[in-house]
This record gives sequence, structure tokens and C-alpha cells, in this order.
Amino acid sequence: MARYLFLPFPMHGHVNPLIPLVTKLIARGEKVFVAISQPYAEAFREAGCDVTELDIVVPTTFPENPTDEQRKHMRQLGVAMIRQRPRIVEELHRNWESWRPDVVVADLSARWGAKAARKTGARLASFCPSYALSEQMVLESSRRRHGPLVTTVLHRLGLLRKLHPALQDRAELALVNTPAAVQPARETFDDRFRFVGPLLRDTSGYGSKDDLPWDRIDKGPTLFVSPGTLWGGSPRFFRGIADAFAGSKWTVVMATAHVDPAELGELPENVIASRYIPQTLVLPRSDVFVTRTGMNSAMEAVVRGIPLISVPRAFDQKAIAARLAELGVGITIQSTADGAEFREAADRLLGDESVRAALARLNESIGRSDPAADAADALQELAATSSRPSRARAGSPG
Repeated sequence: MARYLFLPFPMHGHVNPLIPLVTKLIARGEKVFVAISQPYAEAFREAGCDVTELDIVVPTTFPENPTDEQRKHMRQLGVAMIRQRPRIVEELHRNWESWRPDVVVADLSARWGAKAARKTGARLASFCPSYALSEQMVLESSRRRHGPLVTTVLHRLGLLRKLHPALQDRAELALVNTPAAVQPARETFDDRFRFVGPLLRDTSGYGSKDDLPWDRIDKGPTLFVSPGTLWGGSPRFFRGIADAFAGSKWTVVMATAHVDPAELGELPENVIASRYIPQTLVLPRSDVFVTRTGMNSAMEAVVRGIPLISVPRAFDQKAIAARLAELGVGITIQSTADGAEFREAADRLLGDESVRAALARLNESIGRSDPAADAADALQELAATSSRPSRARAGSPG
């Protein structure tokens, strides 16, 4: 029996894909330890992990239209997140003897994870909850944003590698929660990278299912709107969609998260809003999905053959949305778009057979393997290997 220590980054998008992986390892008789902050501890305990709770500061939401005060708070939070790393590393080392892990699995965003593992000499696997970034991808992005001259200087001075978390990854194994068919610039990665995704967690327990009009949802067509908890949506965003679909053939189900549905006022009869919706129950019954296009939600829709309306805000969301649009399985529009654009996009996707065909092709290329089993296989192979490779570089061209 091998011993694994998971060091996740405490956000839903980072935690959710790890739950099926730790569950698979435990089912195979392995011992799994997790160090995570309190809000996510219970999910790992329910999966059968031995959990140590840490005090970790992370953002809970990025307001769509932040006030000056909110911007100030986010800057202060960013400083606090950097300053907390030595404390967390020290706390991990205090517990190390009780864990004695054969392999440490550290989220790339949990910067304390790799640092703690390196100081102990433990075998290290990294985890990327979205698509991976190679050095070539980072260089190309820098050239577009800063120009070739600045990029050349940054590269020669080694500053890109020092500043970019993905390029600091020295793990022997890199698990990526993305199918190879969706990973941008797949050819720029070596065999250290395992594109095992999508690792999808059952979220049917989120929110209440009893208040939803299942007969109307099943009858369709149904539009499911779920921009998530971190990047969320404003009252204007939800109200605009509600008004645009009022009185239409569509049933609209909106997960508003940090927005109280009462802020939206009286809604049309065919529109339902609740803070939290059991996504794995509603999404398979939906005809179109409005999402920020985080990797977990995007892949959950793709594997179920649901076309996407992508409304990205974060950098990785924009890249995922662009990749899925390139593959022909969705449409990207801006958060500032009025409700009429969402209505037009939904109507277009509903009757577009080419999108359905593209979804079928993408699913065929992804295959029907068990991502959690593939990831567990890779970790068990690492745990069973007696010698450490002499060289492991992030994003080395294959």
C-alpha cells in the first residue's frame, strides 16, 4: 500500500476533479492524506481520506464590476496569499512524519505544495485543473502581449520561468485535467505530461432539487445558466437573460451563486433562479449551457453532448472558450452582451446539426476511458518506481 499526500488549492474548480481521483486510489487500497482548508475538508473525508485542516487564504469571488473598495480588498488579498506560503510550508513539515508520503500530489496553484515536497525529497506529481502551459505557449503569449523584444529579454534573464507557476513545475509527473484532444499546442509537451481529464465529480448534492420544475425541464428546450461561484455574474447579467427569454419556448434555469435571486425582482414564469443548482442533474437534461467555461463545467457539457454559450472572464476561460469554438461545439459572447444576444445564440445552437456533429466527433476523440483510473494508474506507477529521473522540465517540447 502506497501513501499519497494531496495538497489541493482550496477552490471548487481545483478540488472537484481531485475527488474522483482520491476515491479511485482509496478503492484500490491505497492510503490518501489531504491537507486543505476547512470549507473543503469534509468532501475529502467523505471520500475516505485522512484530512489535516490548514488555514489558507484564497479569494471567494471576483465581482464582475468591482468597486474601488473591492479592488483594494483584492490587492490586499493577493499580498496575504503570498505572505502565507512560508507559514503553510512550515505547518506541512510539522505534520510530515505522520504522513510519510511516497508521492506528493500538489496543485500548481498551491505553491506551498511543491516547495514543501522539495525540502523533504519526496516524489512529486503536479496537478493542473485546467489545460497545461508549455514554455512555447508562454513565450507566444508574451510576444503577443509585450512584443518580441521584451519577451526575448525576459526569457534570457530567466524571468518568465521565475514568474510563471507553470514553468516552475519540476514534478516527475504532471497530471492535467484536460483531454489530449482539447489541450492547446499538444505537440509542445513531453511524456511527463498525462492528459487524463476530464475528471468529473458528481455534484447532484449541491443545492435543492425539490423546487425545480422537472417536467418542464425534461420537456425542453432548456437553457441552463451557471457562471459559477468564483467568477459569477451580476444581477444585470441574470436579469438580462431572464427578460430576453420571457414568454419563449425555453425553460431557463439559472444558478446565481453570490447573487440573491430576490435582487432580480419578479421573474418570468418560464425562468427559475436559485443560488445553487445540482448541476449533474440539470445539465444532462439541458439543450444549451451558458458557462464561464472553466474546464470542469465545459467538459461536463461536452461529454454529455450539450452545446455551450461561453461567457469567459478569466484568462484560462478565454483560451478554453476559443478552443471549443475552434472545435465547433459552442459560441463565445461577452459578459456585457445584452440578453437578446444570448437568446439568439441559444436559438441558433438548438437547431444547429453541425454543432451536434462536432460534439460527437470530439467525444469520439476523447474516448470512453476512465480518467480517474488513468490518473490513479500514473500515480501508482510513480510510487512503484525506485529511481528518480535525472531531469524533469516543465513544458519541454516532445
